[in-house]
Order: sequence, then C-alpha cells, then structure tokens
Amino acid sequence: MDRVSFFSAGPAALLMTVDDRVNEEALQRLCAMQNALQDNSPPWLLEKVVSYVSLYVVFDPCQISRFAVQQWLRELWQQAMLVDVVAAAVHVLPVLYDEEYCPDLAVVAAMKGLSVEQVITLHQSSIYRVYALGFAPGFAYLGDVDEQLCVPRLPTPRRRIPAGSVAIAERQTAVYPSASPAGWHVLGLCPIALQPRLPGLSSPFQVGDEVRFEAIDKSRFDALGGQLERVE
Repeated sequence: MDRVSFFSAGPAALLMTVDDRVNEEALQRLCAMQNALQDNSPPWLLEKVVSYVSLYVVFDPCQISRFAVQQWLRELWQQAMLVDVVAAAVHVLPVLYDEEYCPDLAVVAAMKGLSVEQVITLHQSSIYRVYALGFAPGFAYLGDVDEQLCVPRLPTPRRRIPAGSVAIAERQTAVYPSASPAGWHVLGLCPIALQPRLPGLSSPFQVGDEVRFEAIDKSRFDALGGQLERVE
C-alpha cells in the first residue's frame, strides 16, 4: 500500500491517491495525515478533504508552487505510514428492519438466495467504515457490505424515500439523512436524525469513523422519535 499518485484538480488544487483500491488501511493513514494537520496546518493550505483512498487539497499559489505541495504531501504520507493509527469513533445506529415498510428486504433476499432474517443478520453483523461524506448534508458512504449482500443499484431510481432510510448498493450502505431520490435498496429505517439542523453544522460522522447497526422493534422505533413511512 504505497501507490502515491498526483492529479491536477484545478489551478490551485491537487488530488493525491495512495492506492488503486478502496481499503481501510489506506483510509486510516489518510485520516492520520488529516489529523496531523488539524493543529499544524501551513498558511498556504486552504482546504483538505479525505475520501476513500484520496486526499484533495486546495492551496494558495501565491505562497507555494504545485511541485512543492506535491513534495510536501509525499513526505507527510511517508510520516503517516509510521505512526500508530488512532482508534476511530464508533457510532451505533438503531434500525427497524420491517418488510411492511421496506419491501426491498424481500427483494434482496430473493436476489441473493437468502431469507429475510439472514439479510438482516448479515447487514447488522458488519462494522462499517465511513469512507466519504457527500451527496447530501449528513450522508455518509459506509463500507464494506458483506459480499453475500452485494447487489446492484435499482434499474430505475425511486423519486423519493423517507428520511432515515437505510440502504445498500454494491459494497456500500448508508442512511439517508433526509427524504431524497434514491437508487439503492432500502432495508430498514433509522429513527435518529442525522441531517444537520442548522446551516453550517457538520455531519455527525467524520471520514474514518466506524458505524454499526442494531435491530430494533416498532415500539423502540417510536420511543426514539421515529416516523414510520413506507418505502414505495
């Protein structure tokens, strides 16, 4: 794991990739780089974003050259390869897995030759890594889904699924923080609000965090403030 490459991302931006496949170790090392910069960021560094196996940076070209930024990033990456990885924050999210409200449970089970109970067990048995943030405020791309649950995206995306929908596509899973169009298979509903309530507030997740799901029943879903809405 040391396949560092650099790509221009604009007149004052660089994209550094460190591997040719998504993996936890690369992400953890990139997060170590990002953490090292939290309290000791050079004045020319204007923005940094970690996702999957890449680090995107925006710099001030009046203060530093693109070549110097590239060399600096390479050295920082070599340092990150040597430090101990800091334990990630862990989020436990309750999920109502219910065929009445989430018919994709039965669809995925049929596609993979599993029972609905096996789909639920497999989905909540994994510990997922936050690989990237985006698409919508509070939305986190989580991986990796168990190979037995790997399914393609829907052939035709739904126009709307409810906030809190817990869905899968290929090797990723996610919780939709707000009502949204979606092309992923919805397996459950999470009663916890994940969308930032005010403009400018960050996601409850950070890249590198861990997430696991915990099955709950309808009474617990209601007690946690969930709003039941069928996925059509």
